Amino acid sequence: MPVVGKSLGPYLAVRNKMPKPLPPNIPDITPIVSRSMSTASIITKTSPSASCSVGTEDMDDEKLAQNIKAVISAVTAALPRGRDNVREYLVKTTMGKPVKIVM
Repeated sequence: MPVVGKSLGPYLAVRNKMPKPLPPNIPDITPIVSRSMSTASIITKTSPSASCSVGTEDMDDEKLAQNIKAVISAVTAALPRGRDNVREYLVKTTMGKPVKIVM
């Protein structure tokens, strides 16, 4: 780990991608892996925005609406001031124009 820190640290640390060492005597790493796969971190130093995928074009409108509502509720629940921390929500397709969601 010290070799990784010395050689790759200047490049990985600024992107918040430093590896997390695990002790070699852990009997089961499944909970650690599942916890790390279900988390997301948002860094807003350079751009105060976040984006995520909520579905595909061939999905039903109701299912897309459910996914969008789930993302909005999860984001507002995780923020310290809730809805007051968010200026606007936008939905767009890959090459389409953004559409503002009125709350």
